[in-house]
Amino acid sequence: MSQIPEESKSSMNAEPLPKYRGWSGAVLYGVFLASIILGFAVIAGGLVWLQRRDWDAVWPLAGRLGLLAGVCGLTAALCRGIAGAATNSFTSMRFERGDFGSITCLIGLVLAGYASERLQLQPKGADGDHAVGQIVELSGPTLDGGQWNLAQHRGKVVLIDFWATWCGPCVAELPLVEAMYEKYHGQGFEVVGVSLDFQKAALERFLKDKKHPWPQIFFDDPEKVGFDHPLARQWNLQGIPFLLLVDREGRLLAKNLRGDQITRSVTEAMGGTLEASDHLLSFVNQLIRWLMQGIIESPAWLLFVCAVGGGLLGMMLEVALRRLFSRSPAAAASV
Repeated sequence: MSQIPEESKSSMNAEPLPKYRGWSGAVLYGVFLASIILGFAVIAGGLVWLQRRDWDAVWPLAGRLGLLAGVCGLTAALCRGIAGAATNSFTSMRFERGDFGSITCLIGLVLAGYASERLQLQPKGADGDHAVGQIVELSGPTLDGGQWNLAQHRGKVVLIDFWATWCGPCVAELPLVEAMYEKYHGQGFEVVGVSLDFQKAALERFLKDKKHPWPQIFFDDPEKVGFDHPLARQWNLQGIPFLLLVDREGRLLAKNLRGDQITRSVTEAMGGTLEASDHLLSFVNQLIRWLMQGIIESPAWLLFVCAVGGGLLGMMLEVALRRLFSRSPAAAASV
């Protein structure tokens, strides 16, 4: 009986090579991940359309999520390819080489949101010549057919929210505004929305589903919608959300508030104090808001640079740590 060579035995006992390896496997994984995000983009776009029946609100969101899918897919492929990952299944939850870059890619998106907010916190020409401490004059027709005038609210702290239902970051700020309203309304705090929506019906549908107790200033005139809104022109706005805080004497107390700035400014204006839990919640909300702002609002080039750069830095850190901890005791002792 012929004997099987030792080399053949070892090859027979060896584990089969992973199915997806090298750059071809990395690229396939990137396409797989991008396809999943694109699926969520389609679902999100469909839900927005069902809620608002307005394609103008769908395309910006779907477009940004499509961009996110491409960036995340590219980052994942680069990270796995450079790190030399190999796997037999894309659907496995196993953490492969280079996948730490997918986590730091999210950190990069948060950084993109932070940088976008800081770099574009005061858009060129925004808010005209209005300075903190000046008397604010603001009035206009409300959605219910009435009139709202800031001058009639002397003695109260007023938050003025320039927003629109098609603006993702604007909608993301609403829970913070509502929390402040519920907490301080009984102590003399008011909120008024200045809607830059293009269609009255879209605004009414949104408010029907998400009832907010404060009035909305809206001009029902095709030539006075969006950034042609008279109050948007008055403040020379080029971007929203844009929130103003006016003190009890009608003077501008703070402008262009975002995220935790809303909570802090309103609390200070109402004479309240922030507790430790408020600080923690504010920090978490800030991170989430920066993430959403990085995805939805940051310039495309900034999103690309921060996401891909963050992913690659994380991948290089992971590879370095793997090499450090995989060194044999003998090799480590010889160094």
